[in-house]
Amino acid sequence: MSYRINKKMLLITVVILIALVIIFFITRSVATDEAYAKKLTPAQVTALIEESDPDNPFHIKATPEVVAKLNQIRSNKQDRELMLTMLRQMVVYEPIILGEIKKHNMPDDLLVIPMIESKYLTNSSSSGPGAPAGLWQITRATADVLNLDISGKNDERKNVQLASVAALGYFRTLYEIMNDWGLTLLAYNAGEGKILDLIKITGSRDVWVIARSPSAPSQSINYLTTFSAYVIIMRNPELVGGE
Repeated sequence: MSYRINKKMLLITVVILIALVIIFFITRSVATDEAYAKKLTPAQVTALIEESDPDNPFHIKATPEVVAKLNQIRSNKQDRELMLTMLRQMVVYEPIILGEIKKHNMPDDLLVIPMIESKYLTNSSSSGPGAPAGLWQITRATADVLNLDISGKNDERKNVQLASVAALGYFRTLYEIMNDWGLTLLAYNAGEGKILDLIKITGSRDVWVIARSPSAPSQSINYLTTFSAYVIIMRNPELVGGE
């Protein structure tokens, strides 16, 4: 009888412990979600930018779009987890990309571009005849301009070293034309001809004025906003639970 009672008590104890563990994790998860649900203010975002990226070569600002993007990422568990995954992937390829960036004295913030383009997935590709591929999502037409061999089985767009050298070389070329990293970013996304035209149309070289222009491609403001939010998170990973 004593053996049966002890066995029953042990089972009850195990069940209680399991229930307590479940309650603990549920409570912690709810508390975590509530913490991230607390919205960042423009003043807080401005402080983050000034403290973590004082040179700010891309003219990142706490615009309504950027603040909203940051809060949207933080408040959504899947978006937070995606950011953490991309940051971990970035660490894998950072020596190659950052080495090329440093070699040519370019801004570290360019590490964010593959986040936007491919989520740092080397085999990322789209369908269609001119579809982009690789970490930098280089199109077939651009690959030809950058002298990347995409014939046969070995598509050089999917070679991190070769594609990074080519993509960052393209950034250097665009910067020589634009003489401003913010404008270079927009030119990388929309083409230098389009951005040069927008400078004339708007009479401004302010990247936010140009990206918001009715004449700008619809993706320009989204690209600039996403880039800005990702740079802030890259430099402040604790915003999404990173270290």
